[in-house]
Amino acid sequence: MSRSVYIISGPSGTGKSTIAHALSKQIPNCALIPGDFIQEMHLNGRKRSLKEYRLIWDNIFILTKNFLTYGIDVIIDYKTLPDEAMWLKEKVSPLHVSVVYVILFATDYEQVEECNITDEISKKQSHKYTSYLQTVDVLNESNIESIIYNIRHNSKYCL
Repeated sequence: MSRSVYIISGPSGTGKSTIAHALSKQIPNCALIPGDFIQEMHLNGRKRSLKEYRLIWDNIFILTKNFLTYGIDVIIDYKTLPDEAMWLKEKVSPLHVSVVYVILFATDYEQVEECNITDEISKKQSHKYTSYLQTVDVLNESNIESIIYNIRHNSKYCL
């Protein structure tokens, strides 16, 4: 059986953690990697130099690889640019897993606390991200199920 990595991305306040936790309940054998926790492990916390940012991603990769090696699917809850998602896909490719990448994007901008990822995307990679967008309204039980179904079954999110 093929294993999967799900990368749930988007600006703060769009429901990354909510969707990642709900998705984890539907996948029987999975690990949830909250990228913010990995980021906070470093003594400098949220202050990130390029070297520290690479360290965060190397740690996320090592955890992902270890879980996959033991037959466990992985869900990554972290602000992730398309190039970072592709980097991770390349790193796990020897394990023959599918990588699903989705960027949650709020339809109501007032619900978003900050838009760092969309700012970065729009400046650096606007042409690379549009196919991975999943719009999100105020989250409730019915649209969470719909979003998760879409993430799991819509091939546009597969890298």
